Amino acid sequence: MTISDQQILDALIWQDFEGLQDFIPKPSMKGSRYEFEAADVGEAVALAETLKTLGRYQYFRGQADASWSMTSTVSRCTPAEREAELEKVRAFWSWVRNSPEMVPYLQSDDQILAAIQHHGIAATPLLDLTREPPVAGWFATEDVGAAGYGAIYLLDHDRLSDFFRVMSGGRLQFRFLEVDVANLWRLQAQSGLFLEGNADLEQFWPVDRIVFRQTGACSPITRSEIYPDRESHLEQMIRLHAVLDERSRRFEALINDPKSPLRVYHVQAEPAAAPAETAPPSEIWAAGPDERWNAVDLSQADVTLALSTLESDGNAVVDLIERRRRCTDLLNVTVDGEVVPGRFQRLLDALWTGMRPYPYTAQEIARAVSALARFDGFFRQFNLNAGKGTFELAQAHLESPIEIEMGLFGGGSTRCCVSGAHLLAAFTNAGRRLLSLPETATVEHMKAALIVAQGVRMGLFDEERFRYLLVDEIIPWQVLSKRDPTIYAASQIEVLGVP
Repeated sequence: MTISDQQILDALIWQDFEGLQDFIPKPSMKGSRYEFEAADVGEAVALAETLKTLGRYQYFRGQADASWSMTSTVSRCTPAEREAELEKVRAFWSWVRNSPEMVPYLQSDDQILAAIQHHGIAATPLLDLTREPPVAGWFATEDVGAAGYGAIYLLDHDRLSDFFRVMSGGRLQFRFLEVDVANLWRLQAQSGLFLEGNADLEQFWPVDRIVFRQTGACSPITRSEIYPDRESHLEQMIRLHAVLDERSRRFEALINDPKSPLRVYHVQAEPAAAPAETAPPSEIWAAGPDERWNAVDLSQADVTLALSTLESDGNAVVDLIERRRRCTDLLNVTVDGEVVPGRFQRLLDALWTGMRPYPYTAQEIARAVSALARFDGFFRQFNLNAGKGTFELAQAHLESPIEIEMGLFGGGSTRCCVSGAHLLAAFTNAGRRLLSLPETATVEHMKAALIVAQGVRMGLFDEERFRYLLVDEIIPWQVLSKRDPTIYAASQIEVLGVP
């Protein structure tokens, strides 16, 4: 009996997949890779799940077009583009290192690189992988276009790691990057990890895969399951970086425009330093929020409260806040008995998303909700389109109003109107001494002192009194005036002054 070449090949294939013959279809050899065929994405995901359960592959990657190479974004850049992307990486790295709120989350370069990759801040040498085949299936059916076939790539940790170790002595460098970032919800929702390399892996190790026909069918999971609708505190801060970076680039383009009337003058001045006796922030605030995706409750709010109740009785939501502290939704607002998913609901959702992760008490968040409803009534009665601004609104409803500018850690600033009397009361005795403010000081005295001092550090304010100012005025005012960025905690502020 003559054994054919195909029989020999089949025997070698099943030798490599020893013990799996009764559970999976036979793959074909395409070049140096094993390739399975599936009728559609559902069948491909099911096969990938089986291969994972059997222990053959642990990591997966979905691509909508099977003809695409499995390459990182930075490998597709020209040298000039690569340098521009590297500059973005440096800018984000510097911002993180200079922002105390970011340090608890992004303590290592690997964590910073993971955040950059998952939020598209810059092109990186990282390739997204997942431990869950349904996630790979979702990416394999996203933005299909004219592609006839998609693919789910299959990676065996042990085999590839052995190959990486062999190659590490030369110029090629590859590794699996498994990094834990507590508040990076996208990474957690996608059960994500990365392949990092300085070359195209498939030039040296063609990766096994499942190829399937694009039939229009979708992965069994939804977009919101892997791209959460809500943001963690860390992701809010990453968005803040994007806002500040865009603002900085626009300003730089403006001042570099020969037709622009703007000129930049460099003034060597430092804001007043906090005196040595200033107490540091309490530990509970210094630690920063710590939430993981699998610990967050995504259930929609089933409680309704009238807008008028929120305005007059902040205590009505205290119990609700305590019960839904881990939830991404708080409540539904009703007007005249009807749930109205309109402007104020969006404002309330923004306030809840911003404050919930911080260690505010339920009473403090309830105060902010009440202030938001109360201020909203002012804003709706005041016609800002009539040529007046928010400061005129502040004059009508705040005690001795003053506009403040808050400089943020890592760069950028944001403004708000507050009660000057309340801001003055928030200074510590050390802060008053540094600014030479007597006991009888007025708001005008304080404003003049802030101008002379070029702003002051947050250590000059009493932590509790300034937090009440945030809760009662700064946060609701900024949310209503749609300030971007909006400040939700004193730890985001490096210096406070007047414009």
